[in-house]
Amino acid sequence: EPGGRRVGSERGRRARSKGGRDVAPSIQCVVARRDGSGRYPDRVIFNLAAVCLMRGRTCLNVRKKGADHVILPGGKIELGETPLEAAIREAREETRLVLDPADLTHLGTFDAPAANHDADGIRCAVYVCNWREILPEPVPDSEIVEYEWTDLDHCYDDVRQAPLLCDRVIPALRQQGLL
Repeated sequence: EPGGRRVGSERGRRARSKGGRDVAPSIQCVVARRDGSGRYPDRVIFNLAAVCLMRGRTCLNVRKKGADHVILPGGKIELGETPLEAAIREAREETRLVLDPADLTHLGTFDAPAANHDADGIRCAVYVCNWREILPEPVPDSEIVEYEWTDLDHCYDDVRQAPLLCDRVIPALRQQGLL
């Protein structure tokens, strides 16, 4: 946070996802503002994992029910689950694609604003996977309204794109020579 410092702590021992599964606790961050207000607002930061499934210079994005933004397939990390396991599970649940862990490479773990305003922000472990022609076309699950192949060279002006993709993932892909 500009003008402040962050102190992180776990928000609780367990949290429940919409499906009733235990998920890793969200991170609760306290921001000490230098604006003289004397307030220390609590911020909820979701701990997530996602897959950037690349096909050429595009990547797969999904839009969930009730959401305005399209986002990388992914979601909350469950208790006892690694970020890689969560990314693979979420991609399978949201797109019906079964990805091989050996095909995924950790791009980085990024902080970004929450695209759909369901938290103050996110911390997301992102894994890159190159599209393989043997994979079937994605099939949205009941939570997903639609999917799209987003052109990574021309998506900055698209207001539907999530800050994670535009502000963190694309620059990291370029920095690592993947785009």
